[in-house]
Order: sequence, then structure tokens, then C-alpha cells
Amino acid sequence: MNVEQQKEIAQVVIQRLEIIDPFCILAGGAPRDWFFGKLATDLDFFVYLGSNHSKRIVEKQVGALFNVSEVKSGEKMPINYRLNPHLMHVFQIGGFEMPVQIMVMKEPTFHSVVDYFPLSICKAWWKHGVLRTHWDFL
Repeated sequence: MNVEQQKEIAQVVIQRLEIIDPFCILAGGAPRDWFFGKLATDLDFFVYLGSNHSKRIVEKQVGALFNVSEVKSGEKMPINYRLNPHLMHVFQIGGFEMPVQIMVMKEPTFHSVVDYFPLSICKAWWKHGVLRTHWDFL
């Protein structure tokens, strides 16, 4: 697999996610790695589905679009994910040639994702072939 193939997978996932959140983004490690011309180890997509949805409803929404292999919430999430107070659920998605996670946020993505990454080197996001960085990324 090469970077372009990873971006093709990312594009497929983004297009599906836009059905439930037009403002979804791929952020963190993958855009950072692509910026430096490296392969990403996984793809982390961030979505906001509304603040009043139960876990069950969110699972149905994501499950209608993807093959969900695992859902982690609260204390079951990895510690580095729990650093973001806006993250509610992490869905592990199957059916792709690399690991894909859908991160469901409590707040819209433009308020709750990139600014909360603990390392400035991860403050990058990608959507529809365009990679953007936060001011302190560089």
C-alpha cells in the first residue's frame, strides 16, 4: 500500500461519513504522516452526530455505513483518546486494508478536535484531497 491508496480509502470513508456529518474530518496522525511523505498506520475520522443521541442511536447511524468491529467508550478507550474531553465513542471499522476508527464527538468537529490534540505535530487534518495544518503544527 502507498500513500495514494491510503488517501483513496480516506476519500471513501469521508464520503460515507458526510451523509451523517457534512463537517467530518480525518485528523491527527495520518495527515501528519502524509505531510512528511510517510505511510499512515491508521485513519482516525472525527464526526459530530448531535449532542442528544444515545450510544445505541449512534451505533445504528455508524453501523448503517460501515462494518463496525468494536466500539469503545469511557474508560474502555485508550488513555491518549481520553485526553480529549469531547470524545464520546470510538468505532473500529472493518473492511479496509488498514485500521480505520470513527471518533464520535460531543461537539462539532471544528470546535472539538484539532485544538485538543496534546502534540502540535498532530494538529493536521485532511478532507477531499486537501491537507491543512494548525498554526502551531509547523
